[in-house]
Amino acid sequence: NSWDTWARNFGYPYRGQPSIVYALPFTLDTSSQVTARAPAGYGALEGTDGELRSMDGSMLDDTAGAKGSGADRFLEQAGARLSLRVLSTDPCSRPDKPASCGMPCTAMPDGCGTLVCNPSTNVCESYCSATPPPSAVADLRVSEYPDRTHAHTWAKLSFKSSASQRPIGGYDVKVKPDGGDWTSAFTHDPVQVLRAVALDVCNDPANASLNRCLTMQPGTQIDVDIAGLKQSTKYSVSVTPRDSMCSESGPTMMADFATPERTFSTVSPCFVATAAYGSPLATEVGVLRRWRDRYLATNTPGRMLIASYYRVGPVLADVVRPRPWMRSLARGLIWPVVELARWLQD
Repeated sequence: NSWDTWARNFGYPYRGQPSIVYALPFTLDTSSQVTARAPAGYGALEGTDGELRSMDGSMLDDTAGAKGSGADRFLEQAGARLSLRVLSTDPCSRPDKPASCGMPCTAMPDGCGTLVCNPSTNVCESYCSATPPPSAVADLRVSEYPDRTHAHTWAKLSFKSSASQRPIGGYDVKVKPDGGDWTSAFTHDPVQVLRAVALDVCNDPANASLNRCLTMQPGTQIDVDIAGLKQSTKYSVSVTPRDSMCSESGPTMMADFATPERTFSTVSPCFVATAAYGSPLATEVGVLRRWRDRYLATNTPGRMLIASYYRVGPVLADVVRPRPWMRSLARGLIWPVVELARWLQD
């Protein structure tokens, strides 16, 4: 009864489910991959205690009849719901180290076995010992954002990707205001909402679009916007490469820049509509302006259309403005567009 009262007060879509727990045994510094399909148990429905309850049938575990529910909130893929890959950074430092550790590469009949040959010493070593970390990024630059209306809070970051014998996992980008502390850098999405800069490198190029990660060769040009800054402030930005095998970072490169003062501008024009209705404050002009900002300026084809209109709009407006009959004709031609834009916004 108390649970149903809570659900009625807060809404059934927000009831949630008990926590589900999976267990993966693993040993540090031992290369392995472990998976789990069956859960180890579940928690209290109301979260009243931290005890682990055994799978007694109260928690669904049905990939066909209740897909995505119960235990299947971790959807089963390739026979597993949870997997963990552990990489041994230096197995030669373990008491039970491989027999080939420190042996000359040519002395081993099967090479170095699970180790690799360090070409500089011709000795069998662990992968992380035999290969260097990623090199520093090149040509790091931070420049003023070209759009003056955003230049006081945004900046352009560019660099060339690192060279590395190891697979690169990504690049960590941080910013620090003058006299402040280092923090993660943020960028903006198409609707100008801040999100952390994510410069992860895909090991599987097929998942690049899904994971929003990068695929690249050494020396690839990388460009990203930095947002969430303050006007008239000096900043330092750092970029650090990290590998995906040994969890080791390469050298950090830094660059300095300063944001300008905020530039205030008048409301961007709708040339022909303003000429047709006689004022930039007309309701119809406001509807068209909001349609432009919300639906056209947020995508590449729309921005191209806006740029084309800005080239011809002033000329057409000069033709329409002094002629009352042309203003009336323009209002008739624009009316369907205004109504469509009004409908989209409503």
